[in-house]
Amino acid sequence: MNEPRITEVLPEGGCGIWVTVSDQLTRLIDVGFLCRHRGYHSLAFPGLAKTPKLSPDGRLLFWPDGTFIELGSVLEATASTAPVRLRSIFPARLRYRPLLPLLRAADPVVNGYLDVRPEAVVRTGLGMKASEWTAMLSVTSPVPSDLVIARLSDLYLLLAGLFPIQVLPSLLREKWPYAARTAGHSGLIESATDCLRFGRFNLVEVPLVRLLLNDAEGPDPGTWVLQSMGATSERPETAGSDQERDGDRQRGG
Repeated sequence: MNEPRITEVLPEGGCGIWVTVSDQLTRLIDVGFLCRHRGYHSLAFPGLAKTPKLSPDGRLLFWPDGTFIELGSVLEATASTAPVRLRSIFPARLRYRPLLPLLRAADPVVNGYLDVRPEAVVRTGLGMKASEWTAMLSVTSPVPSDLVIARLSDLYLLLAGLFPIQVLPSLLREKWPYAARTAGHSGLIESATDCLRFGRFNLVEVPLVRLLLNDAEGPDPGTWVLQSMGATSERPETAGSDQERDGDRQRGG
């Protein structure tokens, strides 16, 4: 039996990292403990913190200052462990799409047709200018653009299920209080559009999920997927597959 190894690492923004392992599961981990520790200099700079390197044997994540995380720490992480905390766990094919399980399980149904929308539809629906969209794809690198588009398609569908689609562009340019309280970007991030432009998708997703779940405080950001879906590291697909969830629904626009 082959030993597990890390096969892919993607930045989430802030102190989050998506780590895919050869067991076909992707863990969204939080290294905030290290980000706040004065001894880990690389993690104090967002540009470096979001680009850990992967060792050739797939057993380590490491940064330029010598900070590293072993695969064992990722596999053993829980919601309360340090320095690596587990936020969520997904099948690898659903990585980087934290809203998808919620969209599938929402009752009443948010949207009966959950296929990823074309890039132009998503950009227009979210009211983003071409220059803003290009900047967003650049700042989220090295995340593949198809994963970014899929995630924003999920966000668009969630928004369209909560608000009239014609008001979305203007709504997303209004001041976004959750970003003001959380981002810490000295005024650079004020609206939801700013959050998207700087690749901080979670700053838009979390308050919307709390609204959908009718929970003003809500669970700790990033862990609500596990809580709302009842998923665990042993049963990450409690919500079922696309065919199971979407096959019984009438497809709409």
